[in-house]
Amino acid sequence: MGYRWRLIKKGQALVELVLAMGLAAVLLPALLTGVVSSTEGKAQQLQREDAVAWARGALEAVRVIIDSGWTSFAVDGTYHLASGSGAWVMPMPTGAETVNGFTRSVVVSDVYRDATGAIGLSGTPDPSTKKVDAIVSWNSPTNYTLDLPMYVTRYFDNLSWIQTTQADFNAGVNSGTAVTNNNGGEVTLGAGGGGGNWCDPSLSVTSVDLSGQGVPTAIAAYPGTVVTGTGGNASGPTFAEINVAGNNPPVATVSGQFDNSKSNGVFTENNYGYIATTNHSQEIQILDMGSVSGSPPTFSEIGWFDAPGQGQGNSVYVLNNVGYMTDGNQFYTFGLGSGDLAGHSGSRPQLNTTFVPTLAGTGSKVTVVSANGKTYAYVAVNSATTQLQVIDVTDPTTPVIVASSNLGNGQPGTDVSVNGSTAYVVTSYASGSLNDFFSVNIATPSGTLTPEGGASTNGMSPMGVAWLTGNRAVVVGTGGTYQYQVMDVTNPASPTACTHNGVTAGLAISGGAFAVAAVLQPDGYAYSYIVTGDTHAELKMILGGNGGTYVNSGTYTSTYKNAGGSTAWNRFQANIDQPQNTSLGIQVAVAAAVGGSCANASYTFVGPNADPGQYFTVAGTGPLVLQGVVPLATNGNYTNPGQCFEYRAIFSSNAPSVAPILDDFTINYSP
Repeated sequence: MGYRWRLIKKGQALVELVLAMGLAAVLLPALLTGVVSSTEGKAQQLQREDAVAWARGALEAVRVIIDSGWTSFAVDGTYHLASGSGAWVMPMPTGAETVNGFTRSVVVSDVYRDATGAIGLSGTPDPSTKKVDAIVSWNSPTNYTLDLPMYVTRYFDNLSWIQTTQADFNAGVNSGTAVTNNNGGEVTLGAGGGGGNWCDPSLSVTSVDLSGQGVPTAIAAYPGTVVTGTGGNASGPTFAEINVAGNNPPVATVSGQFDNSKSNGVFTENNYGYIATTNHSQEIQILDMGSVSGSPPTFSEIGWFDAPGQGQGNSVYVLNNVGYMTDGNQFYTFGLGSGDLAGHSGSRPQLNTTFVPTLAGTGSKVTVVSANGKTYAYVAVNSATTQLQVIDVTDPTTPVIVASSNLGNGQPGTDVSVNGSTAYVVTSYASGSLNDFFSVNIATPSGTLTPEGGASTNGMSPMGVAWLTGNRAVVVGTGGTYQYQVMDVTNPASPTACTHNGVTAGLAISGGAFAVAAVLQPDGYAYSYIVTGDTHAELKMILGGNGGTYVNSGTYTSTYKNAGGSTAWNRFQANIDQPQNTSLGIQVAVAAAVGGSCANASYTFVGPNADPGQYFTVAGTGPLVLQGVVPLATNGNYTNPGQCFEYRAIFSSNAPSVAPILDDFTINYSP
């Protein structure tokens, strides 16, 4: 038995030995591989750490190099670092370098941006941004490449153009806006008159001495130009043009005249003058105001309209190449063709040969307004019972009287002015407590129109009326205490005499005032122009104002900035004040120079995405920072990079007592 046990034990040992040898054959290679891999992994980790250090060192060196000069750095290519005299050598030498078993290179490449300014794979190259790849490779113990990317932008070489003072902004162009100096210089909506106040008028602005001894009784105006006419048989030019430039005060110059007959009414548009005359064969005379000769400078008569019969022109108005006139109690329309010289020369055809409306009396004054696909003529009528009549002239060949108004004071109508859905009508002096200034709702011009409000001019006999900015209306006339009066028509149903510091807004004009016109200039200044009987000062210009209100909208276009060469315009920032119910947007324009000059460059103003229909804006109210990325793109005349830059600010207000303000503007650019 013992012998057998020993044999079994020996056999078991042999089996264990065989098993051990088998396990060793299986496990030892894996253990040896693990040992080897662990050893190589440690080496690879150390290599990678060194490589990262070399790559990061290259990127830090690049930052230093950029500080030394962007232009020499920002050239696409593969480079390596070199130092000398304790500084990095600029420009970097081309190609890679080998350091401590590593191959290291710095690769500089373009960055592309889309129209929103975002970095993309395609778009417009941004000359102020580059991508830098620090690449390090090695081949021991295995081949490996490390790439650390970095985006860099120039900053020390960037320049900026800042507009913040009154002088800066004065170099631009205002349209419904005004440059003020309440806080060192800013732009805001025109205060309906550039700082004046309709309710505090003064005669001290500008007066003009019109030639001759006649008293002018007719006037019409648009920004930069006033025309007047002398009525009756008194001596004086039938028609005179006065050019107006500047403000504080405006400078007025008589630029031409015409003297043939006498004028009851005048009008001007598109460099043509129109006179409603006493000439029985030329009730309307047409002047070419671009043609002047002789001394005194005299305009050329080029055309006329001969109304049927032997009457005289009482009033005239022109809109969309159609002339409108009254001759006694008749209303006529005449054609002016396409608007060129041929459309104004010679005898002009009567358009309403069949449909001739008969007014309730002599048509004293006609004004024509077109809106919402309809055109109406509003006529102040010399009638005691029908002082206003409305004529539908949408088809000028078939004018039809559609509405009339009896103002109820028994006096003839003398003038009419229209603003939106309200017509303001004045009559001759009404004694006692009767009104002679009326507001008539014309929103639905049909049938009988009942006046919705009225006021008395206190002894004056009104001869002219004009609606003004700031919901004001000026009435001029003869007699009474004030021959120039201002009405507050904020509520048309209850017009009242305007006051300032408790004093009625009015001016005494000894010779009387016979007609008035109102103008809001593109720079935000507003004036009333009146013709008077004051010898040697017949035309007077009276500065208006906001009376506490602003115009609703306007734009300010900056002067240009010439960068001296093709330049990347990067970002802008504007400090603004945006009260509730107002808005301020910015558009930018980058253009190529013309003959090296930006003065004659063609500018296309755009917003985000280089879209001319968009604006850069900022949400919120109060003092805000409005900023944006100038699109790197081309769209029409807009091309960035480019040499010339302008910006445009768009102002809007739905509240008449507040307006947004542009305090300053800064643009960053990279030559």
